[in-house]
Amino acid sequence: MRLRRKILIMDGDADLRTILADHIGSHSEFEVAQASNASEAILNLKEFKPDLVIIDVDLSDMDGREGVQLIRQEGHQGPIIILSAYSMDAVTGLGESPNDYVLKPFKLSVIFARIRYHLRNYDASEAAELRIGDYVFKPISKLLIRAAG
Repeated sequence: MRLRRKILIMDGDADLRTILADHIGSHSEFEVAQASNASEAILNLKEFKPDLVIIDVDLSDMDGREGVQLIRQEGHQGPIIILSAYSMDAVTGLGESPNDYVLKPFKLSVIFARIRYHLRNYDASEAAELRIGDYVFKPISKLLIRAAG
């Protein structure tokens, strides 16, 4: 049985968020959670523990780039992809520690390609962790650790 990768989608636009979640979730390799703002996303980070986060630059409670910093401060080391309607964010957004930037409007095939690319890269990194029940597996160091310590 293959592990499903967890994707958290943060976007204030409920229609776009739902469409993305439906399309990504329709693939058996992914499990999707949604958040409409950064506050809701922080709760999801702790409970859902996503492998990858997709965040819109325009959130209702803060700028998405600030949201990226907050997500990193909460300990998420996995890939983060920023979505934006403004091309100017391609320059400023990448300085805030996301892994990628996608300009709206975009094709779903582009999102899928970026998700898979970043998950593969993350899996090959020192920071990679796979959660298996009560355990955390670190593939690079070949360590299996009980989540409780």
